[in-house]
Amino acid sequence: MKCLILASDKIDRLSMYDEPPALIQLHGVPLIERTIRDAMQAGLKNFYVVTGYKGKLVRHFLDKFAAKNEITVTHIENDKPENGRAYAASLAKKYLDGNFIMLSVDYIFDILALASLVKSKAKSKDNVVAIDSDALQRKVDLVDVTRVHVSK
Repeated sequence: MKCLILASDKIDRLSMYDEPPALIQLHGVPLIERTIRDAMQAGLKNFYVVTGYKGKLVRHFLDKFAAKNEITVTHIENDKPENGRAYAASLAKKYLDGNFIMLSVDYIFDILALASLVKSKAKSKDNVVAIDSDALQRKVDLVDVTRVHVSK
């Protein structure tokens, strides 16, 4: 299964850093590396990464990382990162057919939950969204979250 990773925008909550959000380190590991390594543990191998803000630095890092780890990374350049994540995701349309997993470089996720999605037998026209059902029990900045409208 293919994995789309959104890493193109300048994220407001990380604006105090001068480097692109994808290269900001968490416990000594760049966020983009952490995202890809966790996705690899869940069974993903083919990555499509949308870069924009300071994208040349991110693409250079990804080229070295992909060669070292024997994975495929396809670069998708976003020349309008200010247009947001929906626009960034739309740039990948020509690369993605059938099922794919979409991740964002600044979201930390449960590897077991992702592995379950990777192994699922969703039909190619199904939309499956994994959400944190416990989010309202914790302190969550509702202005800063990705919103998903769910109807029956």
